[in-house]
Amino acid sequence: MKNSNDDTRQLNTAIYIRLSREDGDKDESNSVTHQREILLRYIRDHSDLKLYDEYVDDGYSGTNFQRPGFERMLSDIKNHKISCILVKDLSRFARDYVMAGMYIERYFPQWDIRFISISENYDSDNPDIAGQDILLPIQNLFNEFHARDTSRKVQRVMHQMQEDGKCVAAFAPYGYQKDHLDKHHFIVDPYAAEVVKRIFRLFLSGMGMQTIAKALNVDGILCPSSYKEMNGSNYHNNNRLSATSYWTESTVKNILKNETYIGTLVQGKTIRSINRKPKRVPSEQWVRVADAHEAIIDKVLFEQTQILLSKNTRSMKVNVPTTLFAGLIKCGDCGRSLVKTVWNDKITYRCGTYKRIGSGFCTPHAIRESVLTEIVLNDLNIIIGQAENLTEIVRKEQPEKPERNLIKTEEKLQSDLEKCIRKKAEAYDDYKEGLLTKDEFLTYGVKCNNTKKQLALQLQSVHEQRSQHEDFVQNPWLQQLLHAGKIEELDKQILLDMIETIFIYENQTVRIVYRFSDELDYLFRQTLETVN
Repeated sequence: MKNSNDDTRQLNTAIYIRLSREDGDKDESNSVTHQREILLRYIRDHSDLKLYDEYVDDGYSGTNFQRPGFERMLSDIKNHKISCILVKDLSRFARDYVMAGMYIERYFPQWDIRFISISENYDSDNPDIAGQDILLPIQNLFNEFHARDTSRKVQRVMHQMQEDGKCVAAFAPYGYQKDHLDKHHFIVDPYAAEVVKRIFRLFLSGMGMQTIAKALNVDGILCPSSYKEMNGSNYHNNNRLSATSYWTESTVKNILKNETYIGTLVQGKTIRSINRKPKRVPSEQWVRVADAHEAIIDKVLFEQTQILLSKNTRSMKVNVPTTLFAGLIKCGDCGRSLVKTVWNDKITYRCGTYKRIGSGFCTPHAIRESVLTEIVLNDLNIIIGQAENLTEIVRKEQPEKPERNLIKTEEKLQSDLEKCIRKKAEAYDDYKEGLLTKDEFLTYGVKCNNTKKQLALQLQSVHEQRSQHEDFVQNPWLQQLLHAGKIEELDKQILLDMIETIFIYENQTVRIVYRFSDELDYLFRQTLETVN
């Protein structure tokens, strides 16, 4: 909904709207419609503002900033399309007080953005806001505390439901579907249940998991993720590669180990604190409720399967050295890791999908380790050979706002330092709530203290560079390359230090993704263009 008013005396204004049930936004006063009405009325009442566009994040928590509407707004700021941001109140903008403060007090002023929050009567262009500068962080802190308190309340309710035998997951496991009369209860999906029974029968008859996966693929049976998507579920498996739409050995194994199929509802496998990644819970602490739904597999057959699985487990060969490129090479088409094969003492890498599933799903993408080693070594030495030329290019780049990169680095380090302090406080809260053991809290505390020291040292270094206007060629990456000189032989440490991923395509085409920063990547491209 763009406004084409060209009056240059008016500021192009973005109205930002956010709503999230996770944050406790239940009342009508925070609805998208109500927020929009308030914001548009404010613009109509202020002649110095004109609507440019609205940015809406409906269903996104304010405790993080990975929101599509917010990211689109930042993009328009960088493209100089917006001069003002208008929100109903600070809690609509964010519930993370550290990051909210970073945007309002640093990022927006850096881009010359006026920020207005109606409920708090805050306007960054108002000369009489000295008192508000003090109150603003406090208000942001209250907003985050509210989100954290709501999160803990939701967790307690969810845990009680789990213990009562009510499913709190968004989707039913393969073989079941949600009961239309009770969304917290599973009922058998006849088609998928037959596939589950077939998997157990085949395994108990002596067929291996990889062979079972191949048989299901040959018969055209959709894998669990694709089956759910076909049936209209808005389902996404974060552990599945985007190009994978077939049965794999790991999928079969997960089904064979799943207690859900004997009628046991198993929940509470992970626990998540606010602003943290989910943490895996030991299996003995999972919430199990027997006979919560109809079983697909007999308990005796399930126990026999577990015994066979335990005997099938291969021991780790601790004395076998890992290959040079282990963990770094992936198929350029399906995204799976390449696996090694050895013939006549020569190592060849092939696509894992091709090797395990067959030619119907990917091609070999075969490449000898000796060939790949030569390609990578030559490419690294070309880059190192151009390192001296980078010095001249850096100097040519410097006249354009020479301190901008240092300022960005300083802001990033300061933000990381504040986040580290906050996360240590959150860990203490989790310890008090019983979510962390004393040893886990103390270990995390030591880790936080070490991180703080490192960040403080890096900040000190940046401050010195800014005050002395040091040449940008002191960049650690560039210095490392200049110091390295020509590499005669590849080793694992060199690869881990310099390479993120190596993609292998057919006909031995190779694409190498380096660990260089964005600035250095740009400089390398400029150097190569100059040479060519």
